[in-house]
Amino acid sequence: ANIGVLYLDSKERGRFSASAPIALETLATEAATAIENARLYRESMEKARLDQELQTASRIQQALLPEPRREGAFYVAVGASVPSRTIGGDFFDYLELSGGAFGFALGDVTGKGPPAALVTAVIQGIFGSHIGTSVAPNDLISLVNRVLLSRRIESRLATIFFGSMTPTGSLTYC
Repeated sequence: ANIGVLYLDSKERGRFSASAPIALETLATEAATAIENARLYRESMEKARLDQELQTASRIQQALLPEPRREGAFYVAVGASVPSRTIGGDFFDYLELSGGAFGFALGDVTGKGPPAALVTAVIQGIFGSHIGTSVAPNDLISLVNRVLLSRRIESRLATIFFGSMTPTGSLTYC
């Protein structure tokens, strides 16, 4: 692929020696190689920066998840999330609710990568804002639905299970 043009002209005929075109072609080839190497280097630096940002995003996403094991007076919960890419749209969460109830969520946002991870973070924020409350599962899922519908984002569909278990063993879920 050509990436440039070298044009040389003179008003006087015969001004260039017979070897000048060969030297100019060599110069043009070397310049094209240097330009292409600089472009490839710039692309590799950009890719390295994006890879670093994705690794940072992955660490943040993992930090947003609860500890894998949670144990309370009447329950033991264990969960894990392993994204298929560096970051993704799968999540789980545990919530200590009022009255000693234990809430737990499991979800999957449509899509992959950063868009799904961002929507997941929004959903986790909604769940986290209800720690210590007595929110009913259907009310919390309705809130998540309203928030996602009010945003103009492409990947706004999610499959979510949220349950609330009381110390007496009563389970309410949506």
